[in-house]
Amino acid sequence: MTKNTLKFLLTVILLAVTCLLCFGGCFLQDLFTDEETSKTPKNLKYDDTTYTLTWDAVPDAVSYTVRFYDEGHIGYDVWHNDLTNYYDNARRTDYTEVTVEQNSYKYLVRQKDTEFQVRTNFADYIDSSTISGWSKSLTYTIPTDQFTLATLNNVVNYMMENRYVEKIASMYLYNGNLCTNAVLDNELMYTIVSDYITDVASIQDALTHNDLKANFGAASGKIAPYDSASYLLQSNSLCGELELRRQEGWQISVVSSQAAKDINFDDTYRVFATYKLAKDNEIKYVASQIRCEIRNLSSVESVNYTTKLLIESNRGVYEESYVELAGDEFLVAQWLDMYNNGVEEVYTAENIHYAPYPSDFTGKHQLIDGVCACGYKTEYEKLRYKLNEGGDSYAVCGLRNVNPETVTEIEIPSVHNGKPVTTIGNRAFEDCTRLTSITYNDTVEQWNAITKGIYWNNHTGSLTIYCTDGQIAEDGTVTYN
Repeated sequence: MTKNTLKFLLTVILLAVTCLLCFGGCFLQDLFTDEETSKTPKNLKYDDTTYTLTWDAVPDAVSYTVRFYDEGHIGYDVWHNDLTNYYDNARRTDYTEVTVEQNSYKYLVRQKDTEFQVRTNFADYIDSSTISGWSKSLTYTIPTDQFTLATLNNVVNYMMENRYVEKIASMYLYNGNLCTNAVLDNELMYTIVSDYITDVASIQDALTHNDLKANFGAASGKIAPYDSASYLLQSNSLCGELELRRQEGWQISVVSSQAAKDINFDDTYRVFATYKLAKDNEIKYVASQIRCEIRNLSSVESVNYTTKLLIESNRGVYEESYVELAGDEFLVAQWLDMYNNGVEEVYTAENIHYAPYPSDFTGKHQLIDGVCACGYKTEYEKLRYKLNEGGDSYAVCGLRNVNPETVTEIEIPSVHNGKPVTTIGNRAFEDCTRLTSITYNDTVEQWNAITKGIYWNNHTGSLTIYCTDGQIAEDGTVTYN
């Protein structure tokens, strides 16, 4: 082998080694990078209806560490190379870390913006060899430009220092403060009054305050799982302003309510509620607090919270608070009305639209062909609906928060939420003893095509069905227009 040949071979070998080191090293780096990436949690999502952060599960994960940044929490960063002196090596940071076993973490966001990251832990001990890198950040922003149950709950939760709201009975403004009656996660009813450096101009304003806190947050009593507000409405008398409105001809229904036993007296409880008042084409919402004192307590608890309220001699009722809602209080009540009373349907922030009411927020509907821009459809709101199997049509399943004995006429649409009404459920209008008129906005033929459940009109009055092309008498006789 000549000297030149040897030199050529050495050059080729050197080039080959160089290429291997460069390209092979990059290939190996990619392998390790892919492996590391596969260990890192992905697809972080925050659900503001359940207060839950979720992400894709990672195979072989022992636990996960959730890191979140917001102005309301101060956490600790730990130098993990020396866990024997954990607290000595910890230092204050602007984030908090929490370890969880499942690929979800329930956390109530408190500030306008909260940033989340998640890391996978592959062992019970933590060092650089048993953890993944941090996931991509997810920033959740509370939507302050709309009213949803989550955003309202966040306001109350923040005032009550990270307690979870189970239910809002009423919310309104009073003397520049936000007043809320709500059930918290310890099954107690709380009356919560905010305290600001400056007054609150609106509930929208409350959503954007950073100095929000509770000046007063007292427990009103342990909740009672009974619909006492509806029984009050069915009674032979109410009290105070609410009774005056009923005497003036307003039809009253329950939007959201909660009964709570008095802390000190066994025979006393309070009913916290938001009511809707309807008269002609006008709507009002009111926040109410009524104290109920039961005479001759029954040994059956449910009786004291329900049927005892029906007869005036069995109880004393006293109106402690009555507030007619205005401004965006009215819109909040409207949203609660849709959310709480549409139990057969799923309402979300995406499919609820708030068309503005008149600027004075009196609740006067602007009807065009019987329909207001807000979605109100004359008498249609008295009805409860549910989707039929398959989800392509609706059934009318009864009345919504209306005493059946007071109803004299009902309007039934042929279409609800863009889908045909094809069924009237079992016992839908049973015991509507004064019901004599049903107006149906389609033909006699279409009415006859609707499937009627058993006893759908049991114990009604002498019923006539008014269709667009004729009317059907109680005996089935049809008179066409």
